Amino acid sequence: MPQILIFLFIFIFTYKVASAQNIEYIRDAEIENAIRMYSYSLFQQAGVEPNAVKIHLVKDNSINAFVTEGLNIFINTGLIIKAEHAGQLIGVIAHECGHISGGHIIKSYDAIKDAKNISLVSTAIVSTILVSAALLDKDKNVYNPNINQKIDKPNILFSIGDDMANKSFMAFSRAIESSADLNALKFLDNIKISSRGLLEIAKIMNEQELFASKRQDPYTKTHPTTSTRINDILHHVETSPWSDVPLPQIYNEVHQRIKAKLIAFIESDATTF
Repeated sequence: MPQILIFLFIFIFTYKVASAQNIEYIRDAEIENAIRMYSYSLFQQAGVEPNAVKIHLVKDNSINAFVTEGLNIFINTGLIIKAEHAGQLIGVIAHECGHISGGHIIKSYDAIKDAKNISLVSTAIVSTILVSAALLDKDKNVYNPNINQKIDKPNILFSIGDDMANKSFMAFSRAIESSADLNALKFLDNIKISSRGLLEIAKIMNEQELFASKRQDPYTKTHPTTSTRINDILHHVETSPWSDVPLPQIYNEVHQRIKAKLIAFIESDATTF
């Protein structure tokens, strides 16, 4: 299966894949209401009816959140637990609202089609070259069905198309991630909330990224490198008039409560106590 189809499943049908893999979901009215409280104004900024957005809690220890078509937002329990305060969680939600506002889920369909077309056209061209080479065998001047044996590693030629398709899609993905960041920063300013939380969570992710891999090619990733995101967000924090405005105290009180609740539910009794 061409790699571009793998991206199709990951990027568009995340929810369906998660369900197929029996990923566990948590239902808790208090936690969902807390997230809705954090998100209400951000959903409005994204141009959608806040009550129409469906919130899903994913029992997963990693720092992650994502949106899918149909106004679904998925938030990992790991993100809630590892967020040190409500501002960090709000920053991630603002980023996901940036995807909603930008219509990135719909645009991704076109990007996938374009990438698949690149792969198909490349395959057709390589096939034509191989057939032509077979018909114009210089040794016998007749059709040679074994021409592949005379061309060094012909499969490499076919892989070029998939590689081009993958890089095309990943370049698109990096672009929309940067766009979502810009939207998030604008939304946070519009509702007079500091973007320091988004900066802080990006730094936490950067530490994990460095731990996971010291050498990563930024051009083969679907997201901009975290260090690049940090620099962009940092510049905004340094210039925004709302960077030093504290969140309402109730936000952090609620965050500490739902964080403790999740830890008690997920972790062992010994860890919880």
